[in-house]
Formats: sequence, C-alpha cells, structure tokens
Amino acid sequence: PLHRPLVHDADPGVAGVGAGRCSGMVEERHGEAVPLIVRTVDLQTEMPLLVDVFNRGFNVTIPQRRFEWLYRDNPDGASTAWFVMDDRSGEVAGCTAVFPRRIQVRGQDKPMVAWNCGDFCILPRYRAGAAAIKLRQAARDSVDAGVTPFLYAHPNDRMLQIHLRVGHQPLGRMVRLARPTGVQRKGVLGRLATSGLKVARPDRLWPGRDEYEIESASLPAELDELFERLRRGLGTAVVRDRQYLEWRFVQCPTSEYRCVLTRRGGMLTGYLAFGMTNGQLNVKDWLGIDARAVRSLFGAAIDQACAADASSASVTLLETHRDHGLIRRLGFARRPETSTTITYVPEGSTWRADVTSPDAWYMTVGDRDV
Repeated sequence: PLHRPLVHDADPGVAGVGAGRCSGMVEERHGEAVPLIVRTVDLQTEMPLLVDVFNRGFNVTIPQRRFEWLYRDNPDGASTAWFVMDDRSGEVAGCTAVFPRRIQVRGQDKPMVAWNCGDFCILPRYRAGAAAIKLRQAARDSVDAGVTPFLYAHPNDRMLQIHLRVGHQPLGRMVRLARPTGVQRKGVLGRLATSGLKVARPDRLWPGRDEYEIESASLPAELDELFERLRRGLGTAVVRDRQYLEWRFVQCPTSEYRCVLTRRGGMLTGYLAFGMTNGQLNVKDWLGIDARAVRSLFGAAIDQACAADASSASVTLLETHRDHGLIRRLGFARRPETSTTITYVPEGSTWRADVTSPDAWYMTVGDRDV
C-alpha cells in the first residue's frame, strides 16, 4: 500500500489556493539549478500519467482501478492531486494527493471535510532535492488559506522529518497490539502434539457476548444510526456511516475485507472490519456501543482467526484510543512497531486543541490512506 512507500509517505501539495501553477523552487542537482513548480492534476485526463508516475517511482504495477476508486469514487468528495514539475524540461518529478474525509470534530455540531494525506512519490533522480518540501509546504499553505480546515497524515519515519520541517505537528503514536490465536500444524503428529496448545475460544473466555454475523457483500443501514448515537461521545473521528464503510471496506479493489456485525436483542451494537494477510488476521476498524460490544467484536474476530487457522490477530490504533486498555485486557500485547501521526491546523482556530490533542481522537489504522 502506498501509505507505507519505499521512500516517502502520505500528503498533498497545492500551489497557492486553487492555482494550476505556483511559483518555483530551485533544486540543486549535480551542481545544476533545477526550477520546480507545482500544478494540480486534471484527474479527468491525466489519471494514466499519475498512475504511471507511481508505478515507475516504486517499480510496481498498481492498477488504475485503485486510483479511480480512491480518487474519484470517494463518497466524501473527489480527491485532489498535484504534480511537482521540472520547469525547464517539463518532466514530472513526483506527485501526491489528498483524500477528503468527513471528520466529526470534538465539540462541534456538524462534521468538517478535512484532508487525509496520502500517495506520495518522488522519482529517483529528484529525491535528493527540494521536491518533497515543495509539496509539503504547498499543503500547509492551502490549509492556511482556508481550502480545508485541517489535515492529518501517517508518515513513515523518513517522511516525518519533512512534515516537521514545514510546520506540521506530531499528534501521537500509532501502536500495534497482537494476540496468538493458534499454532502452525504440520502433519498428523504435529496436529496431535499441538492440539492442546490452541488458544481458548473467545466464547469460553468472555461469556455473555453479543450475537454476531459476518458480512462481506453489503452493510446494513443501521450503521448510520449507530454512528449518530455515538458520535458526540467519540471525540474527533472520521464519520463512520454506512456509505463510507461500504466504500472503504466492501468496495476496495485492492484488498478483501470482511465485517463482523454484533447485535443485542436485535439491535446493532457494533461492527469490526478485518482482513487476512500471510496467516494473520488484521483488524482495521471497529466501533461498539459499549465495552461489552467491543469485547464481542474482538471475540468474534478471534473466532474467525481460529477458524482460518491464523497464527495471530493484530490491531493498530492511536495509543490514546479509548479502547486501548480494554483490548490489552483481552490478551493483546504491545509489539515493537510504532509510527507517528501528524496533523496541521492553523493558529487561531477555536477548535484547534480538538484536532491537535491525541486524547481527542478516535483513530484506527483504517483511518490511514489506502
């Protein structure tokens, strides 16, 4: 996925508000000045060029359908992308994009459409210069000018330094928790030897769970009511309604996800989205009405991991997430992998603390770019 690229990570660039070109920045390459400009990408006509830049930059083959889904089918609005150009030769030096997200900011009555930053690529011959800074600075300028109220991103360690240089602020650490769910078994003797080591099923560990079902084709309209019921208590969070969740997890063309839906007395009490990779179940996102619902969701996920003979279940979340302690109590232990989330909000915003404080956010790994 492009949110963990080879060299750079997540974010945008825009030239002065709404501009197709911006004033240049000079990059020094091999002792020679290279003037750089940033311009917006016409997604109607230049999508193939944008796809080609990413495929050449990372030496991969990413289908155009992924970009169409992410950039143009987003229910929260069309994305914006920018090229950074060598103004002398006309060559594209790199590109990036921002993806609109409806964010319910803590204490606000209505959601705001902010930017989730992603898809960042600088072609190899320009990586030693100013192209990355050019795109990062332009993104900040756009927020300052009111194009969007704020942005957030999940950069890798190298890209984090670029974010900090242009004034973006660290929000908090994303941490990974994991729990063994089974053991690898080889042959009859192996199965006999290890059968007693299988982790106990969740329904034996946590009795009284909500009933659950697994869905991969469609999601119920009740998800709108679930988010509406919980949104004021969540803090700052992506709007997790049915439209968004179907797009993000059911329609995603590059990964296959399934969803756990829990009910209590017929009422929807939560959902959890997960995928399977290399024998591991990865929880991407969830929302439960209370602690019992969250326990039921994760218990159901572990059921699925056991049924698939997965070796473990894993979840990545903001360290200050309200369910962090509960998930730890369910047997998930901290793993060494961490990353830093950043935000940028202009000085003087009355709700600035509700975006820049990690305690304000309900954030999971599913909130990253795709």
